[in-house]
Amino acid sequence: MDWELNLIKFTLDQALDEIAYRCFRDIADQDYILARVSYRLNLPTNFNWCSLQAIEKYLKCILLLHRIEAKRIKHDLEKALEKIKSVKISDCSSQIEFQDSSIEFIKEINMRGQSRYLGKSIYAIPSDITRLDNCIFDIRRFAIKIIDQTYLEKTRDSKLTLFSDFCLDNGFLEAVVSRNQPAKDDLIFNNSNYGNFGLNMGFSAQNMPASYMGMSNDEYIELYQKLNTLIQVDSFKEIIAQLKNNT
Repeated sequence: MDWELNLIKFTLDQALDEIAYRCFRDIADQDYILARVSYRLNLPTNFNWCSLQAIEKYLKCILLLHRIEAKRIKHDLEKALEKIKSVKISDCSSQIEFQDSSIEFIKEINMRGQSRYLGKSIYAIPSDITRLDNCIFDIRRFAIKIIDQTYLEKTRDSKLTLFSDFCLDNGFLEAVVSRNQPAKDDLIFNNSNYGNFGLNMGFSAQNMPASYMGMSNDEYIELYQKLNTLIQVDSFKEIIAQLKNNT
């Protein structure tokens, strides 16, 4: 049977917004769920990396929606936070304001999450999952196109602490919950921002290989220089630079 697919033609602005929502916010939602799963499974490296990836994509979504250039951010969350200061709030001179606890967690994850190849030892502590949940709840609310003074005042209301207080149109997390998708249990488990409370997991850690190889600093430099010729990983270059600073 012959049929014709009727596509709605997007304008350039509509297309940019769609990319921000689908390719950044939706994927950030998925990274967030994966971070929670990793925490429950005592996988600290994955928890830290997925947390960084989720936060990074939410911040880049906000920047893209407001057409703020972010090409040089890469995985640096602190650079993204600086860029966020450029976002203009409609009809006022205010800026987007993240909670101090969110800023603190973002800066910590910015350091811990970068070491996804165990360039340094990695850990996750019992409070991390609650800190992640609160941070994601805080920054995700701003991953929308129009932010005005009224909305800004709403985000400052300390009584509004649930994701349902800030339902985002066509949001991935909203669909996971409303449609009872398989990821729902992992999303809401012990998640106070969904009204669920419970005990957090214990401390978990993964040691960097350099912590038990018994090699000298110069030998570690030689090791990572060799690795860098065999497989290109940005963090290896950073490790080499750090080791050279130790000499």
